[in-house]
Amino acid sequence: MANTYLTRTFGSATSRTKFTISVWLKKSTINSDDNNEKHFFNGYNSSNYRFMIYMTNIDQLKIRNVDNGTETVEYVSNAKYRDVSGWYHVVVRIDTSQAGGNRIKAYVNGEQITSWASSTEPNQGADFSLGASSYSNILGSYAGTNHFWDGGMSHYHYCDGQSYGPTEFGQTNATTGEWSIKASPSVTYGNQGFFMFDDDSSLTDKSGNGNNFTVGGGTLTKTEDNP
Repeated sequence: MANTYLTRTFGSATSRTKFTISVWLKKSTINSDDNNEKHFFNGYNSSNYRFMIYMTNIDQLKIRNVDNGTETVEYVSNAKYRDVSGWYHVVVRIDTSQAGGNRIKAYVNGEQITSWASSTEPNQGADFSLGASSYSNILGSYAGTNHFWDGGMSHYHYCDGQSYGPTEFGQTNATTGEWSIKASPSVTYGNQGFFMFDDDSSLTDKSGNGNNFTVGGGTLTKTEDNP
């Protein structure tokens, strides 16, 4: 997906204060080698209204929300993710009804990130730019123009109106001790949620919502390399 991205238009969200994103990612490059961000989830209207999850130019996980030109959320991990041989399971859960320090949680391979270089969280009860009607939901780039995700994606879930931990989507393999996929998680997707790439490169939403994507640019390629 070096120059490929997918897009759809949001309708009316179940919630703009509570949602979960879960995806398995494989990197093809180390970001610090080309000094470039790699975006894998965006809710975008303009530079003044946007929500983004991506790997920074030095391979940190970053979660941002910009509302009316003001950056209301900036979470940046201290950890750097530079493995290009394996897969990462990334879960980001949002619930702004929670007390301070609990409104944004993120996990990689089942482990919660607790060490943050930046952790600016939203106000209690605040809406996110993500989920606003007519905004673009973009997978694999920033605004469909640059910062493309260069690598693989698998078992991609967006749960609108729900805050789920990683054990809803993954589990520890009893034999190998590795973190592995739950192929058919029992989750609720809400109005704008979706489930993509369970075993193919289809753009059809498998959640039952019919929130299908289209290829906005590049060519989507199936690979047998999987988590």
